Amino acid sequence: MIIKYKILTKIIKNIFLKYGVSDSDSNLLSKNLVETEMMGFTSHGIQRVEQYINDIKIGKIQLGKKIKITKKHLLHQYFMGDGILAKLRLFME
Repeated sequence: MIIKYKILTKIIKNIFLKYGVSDSDSNLLSKNLVETEMMGFTSHGIQRVEQYINDIKIGKIQLGKKIKITKKHLLHQYFMGDGILAKLRLFME
């Protein structure tokens, strides 16, 4: 089955919204997961939706928290995600 990019992104975004993920984070996550899938990295693509939703349900991912930068260097930063969707947000913003 072939699903268009915009349709799949919207479906995934709506799933995240249903579980309390903010509109901006849902948008970033859905685009990232679909684009990763399209690049052929299926293990880090749309199959992650179920994992992220389960992690939200059990509290492993905590919504509404902010990323804390602990050290800054010329080429990279150290950060504390502290149970949030930090990894994806850092690379998408």
